[in-house]
Amino acid sequence: MNKWITISISSVLAVAVIVPGVLYAQEAGKLKDAQAGIDALEGNISTLEADLVATEAQASTLEADLAEAEVLTLEADLADAEARVSALEVDLVAAEGEASTLKVDLAAAEAEVSTLEADLADAEARVLVLEAELP
Repeated sequence: MNKWITISISSVLAVAVIVPGVLYAQEAGKLKDAQAGIDALEGNISTLEADLVATEAQASTLEADLAEAEVLTLEADLADAEARVSALEVDLVAAEGEASTLKVDLAAAEAEVSTLEADLADAEARVLVLEAELP
């Protein structure tokens, strides 16, 4: 009977040692899997952080390029506006010259009109004298 008790106790002890060992091995495997998943996620985080830094650098470059393009566009617009102002100034000088010429022509025409009016008045006066002298 002692033998059966010893075998029973040994069997119970063996099961008591084997079952936790199996459970420990299973949990250790799960722990290793979880640790591998964590390591993979940390690698992903590192990759994403590097991508973020690269993206931020690209954004800074694009912002600088945009600012430079805006300045170049504004400079080109300013150059165009200055060229138009210069052309308008040339046109203004030409128009002022033409106005001066027209003023001179007008004064000459007015003088000629005055002369013609005086000549007409003289002619009318002579006509009256000649008409008075007729029988």
